[in-house]
Amino acid sequence: MTHELHQLLKAYLSYHEHDHKVVLVTLVSLNGPSYRKPGV
Repeated sequence: MTHELHQLLKAYLSYHEHDHKVVLVTLVSLNGPSYRKPGV
């Protein structure tokens, strides 16, 4: 997950430099199948 975090931070900084608003959403619960666990 470390490389994904770096990609998220890089994208955030890019948008922030151009005065774009950014929202980060974290999945904390699932109802049904998913290829990833909650919180990943």
